[in-house]
Amino acid sequence: MQLIGFKELSGCNSCSESLHNNISDVECANKKTILDYLKKGTSIFVRTDILHDIFTGDTISYENCVLGDNKYIWSNELIYYVEKYNAELPDEFIKHILKARC
Repeated sequence: MQLIGFKELSGCNSCSESLHNNISDVECANKKTILDYLKKGTSIFVRTDILHDIFTGDTISYENCVLGDNKYIWSNELIYYVEKYNAELPDEFIKHILKARC
């Protein structure tokens, strides 16, 4: 499975993209569909961890949840940044989500 994330996120040391370069003031056209899909991913594992917003320092969660489908994995931390900061996901992953939702 392919990891979707940004190098600043917990457990994403192998990710090369920076969250700082992938946030937007503009909401993507399919944001609700994308968030619904991300939130309904299959839980792979959960660990106790305090996650902080890298921009404000606010606590995001006391759990680090890894979710996935049969091709990709992502975290609840990624969901937070997509929801709050319009973090831009890879086009290939968005196409995968939209195709799966049809």
